[in-house]
Amino acid sequence: MPSAVDFEKTLSATLKSSADLVAIVGDRIYCLYIPQAAKMPCVSFQRIYGRPANTLMGASGLEVIKMQIDCWARSLTEAKNAAKAIRAVMPANGPWGAHLDEDVDSFDGETKYFRIMMEYTIWYCENALE
Repeated sequence: MPSAVDFEKTLSATLKSSADLVAIVGDRIYCLYIPQAAKMPCVSFQRIYGRPANTLMGASGLEVIKMQIDCWARSLTEAKNAAKAIRAVMPANGPWGAHLDEDVDSFDGETKYFRIMMEYTIWYCENALE
């Protein structure tokens, strides 16, 4: 049975289904950390939290999940293009829906990488994916 605890698998498959994103980052889509030898550009993501939507009758099968998705690149344009591709592939409804809460542009002076950090609130219905 699908579980919100494993949402990273669902998100990874969704990101990898985007031809536009794959054209920019290839298969460099990582959960939690970027391997030390990874090439740029790439995408990393992490689950910040998950919270089940329980009712007086018990578990509803619905969970709210906060995800952070980061686009890393050697140029701001490349990072922005990856972020646009991600925004285009994130579903608004269905078995799960994503809402972009905020995005932030940054630059790491030590690594010389540009980063677009996006935070999404996701509503995930475990029962809809059975």
